[in-house]
Amino acid sequence: MREDTLLPEVLRLLGGGTVTARLQSDVSRLHGQLQERVTPRQICQQATITPTSEGLRVGSSDLFLMGKDIGTLLANATSCFLFAATLGLEADTLIRYTQERSLSDGVILDAIASVMIEAFCDSQQAKLAERFFLTMRYSPGYGDLPLTIQPSLLAALQTQKTIGLYSNDACLLIPRKSVTAIMGILPHGQQAQTLKSCDTCNIREKCTKREAGTHCGTTGV
Repeated sequence: MREDTLLPEVLRLLGGGTVTARLQSDVSRLHGQLQERVTPRQICQQATITPTSEGLRVGSSDLFLMGKDIGTLLANATSCFLFAATLGLEADTLIRYTQERSLSDGVILDAIASVMIEAFCDSQQAKLAERFFLTMRYSPGYGDLPLTIQPSLLAALQTQKTIGLYSNDACLLIPRKSVTAIMGILPHGQQAQTLKSCDTCNIREKCTKREAGTHCGTTGV
C-alpha cells in the first residue's frame, strides 16, 4: 500500500489532527516493519442463497444469515461470496512487541495494520468485481446481522485450516487483524440496495465509517 494513501487513513484512525514530519517518519518506519513480517492471506468461496424460516441459508452449510439488513442487501442477489482475510498472528505478535517497547509506536502500528487489512480486502474485492456485480462487503456484527454467526461462517470456509483464522468464545476473530464478510452476487446490471442502519448497528460506537461521515451503504466496489 502506498504511504501517501496510508498516512491519511492512519491519521483518521488516530483521531485526526495534523500530519507532522515525526508522524510521517513513524508511519513509514512502522509500515516497513509490518510489510517485512506479514503476508496477508485470504479465502473466498461462492455459494447459493436459499430463503428459509431461519434466515438465508448459505449453500448446504450450517450458516444462516439472519436479520433485516442482510435480507435487504441480498434481495437481488443470485448467490454470494463468503470471504475471509487475515494478516496472521505475525501482525498480532509484532503489535504486542512494539507496544511493550513504545506505547505510541504500538498505537500507530495497530492503526497501520487495520488500514492494511482493509486495503487488502478492497483489492481482493476489486479483482472479483472485474467479473461479477457485487454488493458491498457485509460482516457479522454489522447492522442486525448477529456476530454469533461468525463460527459458522469460519467453518463454512474452513479458515482455521486454510488461513489460520478462528474465533474465540466471544465470536471475536483471532488473529485480530482479520476480516470476514459476505458479498452478494447480482445479476448483470443490477444495483444493490443501500443500507443506513447505524442506529441499530452493533459496532456503531467504534465504526470507522461513521467517524469518516459515511455508512455501510456508501461503500463497496
